[in-house]
Amino acid sequence: CLLAQQDAIMKAIQLQEFGGPQVLQVRDIPRPTPAAGELLIRVRAAGVNPVDTGIRAGGASGLSGAVPPYVPGFDVSGVVTAIGAGVTNFGVDDEGRYLGNTGGINMFDTFDAIWRRFVAAGTISEAEYTAMTLPQYYKTMQEFRAPLDDRGNRVSKAGLSVEHCETRVVPCPFAAEFWDHGDPARFAREYIPTLRSWSAATFRAALDASRPEGERDGIIENFYGTYETMVREAPEGHAMDYVHVYLTIAKEG
Repeated sequence: CLLAQQDAIMKAIQLQEFGGPQVLQVRDIPRPTPAAGELLIRVRAAGVNPVDTGIRAGGASGLSGAVPPYVPGFDVSGVVTAIGAGVTNFGVDDEGRYLGNTGGINMFDTFDAIWRRFVAAGTISEAEYTAMTLPQYYKTMQEFRAPLDDRGNRVSKAGLSVEHCETRVVPCPFAAEFWDHGDPARFAREYIPTLRSWSAATFRAALDASRPEGERDGIIENFYGTYETMVREAPEGHAMDYVHVYLTIAKEG
C-alpha cells in the first residue's frame, strides 16, 4: 500500500559525518518507533542552540552519544503521535481517583467479582483466579514531578522545571453519550470493547495452558459477555473515566 509506505517515511535533517553546516542534509528516513520510555513527536517548530552546532562539528558528540548518521536537535515543539511502553500520564489525584474509579462502580472491583463468580461456578480454578493480576500502577502528582523537582536529577540538570501541575478527570465518552441517547444496550455494546482491548490478554494468560484454545476463547467471551449484561441491565455508575496528570514544563535558557 503506497499510503502505508509513505507513513513509514519522514523527512529529517541528518548528518552522515561531522563537519560544517554543509554536512546537514534533508533526507527521507524511516519513521522511528518509540522504544520503552520514549515519545514520537511530529515536530512543528525546532530551535538551534550552541550544543547542536558543537555536536554537528564533532566536538560535543560525546555529550549526546551522537554517531553518524545522526539527526541533531534537542529543542522542539510539536504533537505526540505515538508513545512507547511505560509512557503514560494516567495518575491518581488527591481524592484517590484513578482510571475506572472516579466515584461510580469501580471497574477493577467488577473485573474481580466476575472472575470470582467464575470460580464459584466451576468455570475456572482457584489457581486461575489467582494468576490473573492486572499490573496497573498510577502515579501521584508528586511522583510525576519528582525528576523535575530533584535538582540532582539529570532532567532537572538539563534545565527543565515544572511551571504548573494539575490533575483532571476526563469523562468516559461512552457514558457521556449514554446520557444523551439513553439506550443501555447500546452503551454496554460500545463500552465493553474498550475495556476488553487492554485487559483480555491478561485474563486469557491466567487460564491454564492445558485448556484447549477454543475453551479458553469461550471463557473470555463469557467473561466480557457477563460484564456487558451487567452494564445493560444496570448502566448507572459504569464508566471508565480517565484521571490524567498534566504538566507544563519550562526549559531554562
